[in-house]
Amino acid sequence: MTVEEAIALEQEVETDSSNFDARVRLLSYYGHPRFGSSSNRKERLRHVSWLIENFPRHKIHHSPCPITSVHPEVDGLDQYQQIKKIWLQRVELSPDEVAILLNAAFFFLLVDFPLSEQLVLRAKDICPDDHQTQVDLEFINYLKANPEQKLLIGP
Repeated sequence: MTVEEAIALEQEVETDSSNFDARVRLLSYYGHPRFGSSSNRKERLRHVSWLIENFPRHKIHHSPCPITSVHPEVDGLDQYQQIKKIWLQRVELSPDEVAILLNAAFFFLLVDFPLSEQLVLRAKDICPDDHQTQVDLEFINYLKANPEQKLLIGP
């Protein structure tokens, strides 16, 4: 994506703040290492915050290293704390929503593994037969048994 295309997408978001697709494309742009300036990181975090606040159930958050990940060593401790707070608020607002619990668990996977595990176990208690919850619990158990594998997925 060119700088001009990013500017055009930002204008689309300004016109329609609910433009999910434009925000995701901008995350890809701002997350690219060659655009790692502090202003781009700030813009990336703005879109990450919006996606978590508005689409906490979306699968975009659900992978070991999602596009919406924020790591204190990469993005800065203050920025991580800001996004952590948003995830914890989403969990507090919807304590029985399995998708939110699992997405939050993946956010915390690399930085706060015990919290990640706790969220997956909570999802299992709420919906023990849910396929995704079972898969995530197996993944958590695998990482517990093989902690060196966490190094392969991040930061």
